[in-house]
Amino acid sequence: MKYILLVCLLFPVICYSQDDGLFFELIEVVEIKDVTKDDLYDRAFEYINNTFVSSKKVIQSADRDAGTIYAKALFRKSEFDAIYFSMNIAVKDGKYKYEITDLYHEGHGGGYSNVARVEKVGGVLSDESPDCKMPGKHWKKLQEYGAAEIIKMSNSFKAAMSEKAFSDF
Repeated sequence: MKYILLVCLLFPVICYSQDDGLFFELIEVVEIKDVTKDDLYDRAFEYINNTFVSSKKVIQSADRDAGTIYAKALFRKSEFDAIYFSMNIAVKDGKYKYEITDLYHEGHGGGYSNVARVEKVGGVLSDESPDCKMPGKHWKKLQEYGAAEIIKMSNSFKAAMSEKAFSDF
């Protein structure tokens, strides 16, 4: 019984849309032996600095002593579509937890032939339909894009946090 519980705790928690299996939230705890909290914090901070154009705008809060970073950023699919998300990072000696959540679409309808140019259309990506008059086909493509992007971000973040990817110059 202990082993089953241990296996369940070691696997990431991933939330997804029940109908199509798309991931709209990703939460994972990763263990890295013999790495201090400060080193993991530096790696996470460096990842954000290297990944986003303006890390000062992206980072909403950062507390080195607590080992936490909270960031809000976006993936841009096109000039008309942006998908916003939140990223929470918490580090401790030998492990870190990251969460990519709150995927939300904003944009304008200028790129859709049957949608009038309206500012801030979209909505929460996990919703079955958008909060606007966006065609369902386009909404589905945005959902697929957002789900793929959080998987890519998760993989690049874990690579950046690994000992092999980080250099101590």
